Amino acid sequence: MKNIELLDSLSPKQIKAVFFDIDGTLVNRNHEISLSTRHAIAQLLKQNITVSLATGRPYFGASAIASDLGVNGLSLFCAGALIVEPDQGTPVFSQAIEPEVLEMLIQKLSQQGLYFELYTQTDYYINQAHPFADIHSEYLHRTPKIISFSKLIATQKIIKVSFTVDRGSDEETALYQILAQFSTLQFATAFGAAHPHLLWGSATHKNATRENAFDLLMSLMNISPSEVIAFGDGESDIPFLKLAGIGIAMGNSPQSVQNAAQIVTKSVEEEGVFHAISRFLC
Repeated sequence: MKNIELLDSLSPKQIKAVFFDIDGTLVNRNHEISLSTRHAIAQLLKQNITVSLATGRPYFGASAIASDLGVNGLSLFCAGALIVEPDQGTPVFSQAIEPEVLEMLIQKLSQQGLYFELYTQTDYYINQAHPFADIHSEYLHRTPKIISFSKLIATQKIIKVSFTVDRGSDEETALYQILAQFSTLQFATAFGAAHPHLLWGSATHKNATRENAFDLLMSLMNISPSEVIAFGDGESDIPFLKLAGIGIAMGNSPQSVQNAAQIVTKSVEEEGVFHAISRFLC
């Protein structure tokens, strides 16, 4: 842990909102949110602190969690491509990928035999069955629809392309090489606590960054970054950890994420969220 004692002198009145990543932060390797974590979030809400999500997951793959935890603040989904008002599920920001860029990306990924998924605001799609699809459906609690990608692109706006590869594999190398060719896309990576051997990646429009989303959220919520705490465990969470007044990395996060955060708490398996929040709400 790093600088956890800084939370001891923090007053709840200094914090207006707390943003949480989901996988590896709230959700553990068993796809569960512990009772201690639930209690900590309930305490935030009791103190009239807004609770929001900032995740690579799509809204439909996180709405049940949001409802279960009582999330009441504007939240970020699809790695920055979608911001949703939680009560009604109303999008307040959405950024699609240009069709011509999408077609080129699909072609290159397909040539390398890489697994990927396409996301709209309301669903996600694959073009053939794959073991990675079965794994991802465990996280999202929804099975992807199988469809011709050319037909999908012609009729739907795609806001995110998601990839899954084995960490350290040739496929990971090939994925990075492909994405380096697309200057109009934003690329982010993350890991799930249940499958740490896998790399989850996403590509969104270059304007759909977490940095841009953070700025927009601050404006829409009428709060200052200094009044925000952000929790995360993946490299994709680094922008929020740096931009928030207090960025807290989970103990299970890579060293690069811990280095970027002001504070490092315990791991998700060790009730890291509860451990941090209880320091200033007790």
